[in-house]
Amino acid sequence: MKDKCSIEGCVRSKSECFGLCGPHAYRKRRFGDPFAGRQIGVRSQDGFWAFVRKEESCWLWTGRQTRGGYGQVGRQRAHRFAYQLECGPIPQGMLVCHHCDNPICVRPSHLFVGTIIYNNMDKHRKGRDAIGEKHGNSRLTNEQVFEIRRLGQAGVIQREIAPLFGYSRRGIGAILTGTNWKRAPRPSQRDLEADLQASIDALSGGQELPEKP
Repeated sequence: MKDKCSIEGCVRSKSECFGLCGPHAYRKRRFGDPFAGRQIGVRSQDGFWAFVRKEESCWLWTGRQTRGGYGQVGRQRAHRFAYQLECGPIPQGMLVCHHCDNPICVRPSHLFVGTIIYNNMDKHRKGRDAIGEKHGNSRLTNEQVFEIRRLGQAGVIQREIAPLFGYSRRGIGAILTGTNWKRAPRPSQRDLEADLQASIDALSGGQELPEKP
């Protein structure tokens, strides 16, 4: 019987190159790393674990990934595939969540099933919501939104604010009314009073204006 591949967890027989199995030897020869390169295909449990690098804590998926950073196996995510291999079927309507919050981790002990509501609450509690400036399509930062609202409350019209931030008038309006960026910080009354005092100081050259008779 041939010796097994020297990669931990891989049960394939090793080839004549590097003491590795065929897929690992190919990636080692082509990319310099047996865990690098494109996913060749996962058709069995052995094939799946061949694309996993087991570190001290997390077991990292080294194959194809989604745009969101999750491992991809065919049409499903790698951590869901791993859960089904080790723990059985996923109950209908349930998600497979991570204790470790590492999207490419497929270690079964780091995975658990939860509802969509629980998953969203857990993300919010840990500050991992994809909202505001954390959203991948966001063109503004929290600081810029704060400045837009400060200008709006100071009386600057949307048409004048929009070109300052390269944003549409409609988008500025949605920010000012709170339709968009609902959780972004808003200027307080103290902020507005400080802006007003700064304007007075600038107009008076730093000197106190005389009181009206």
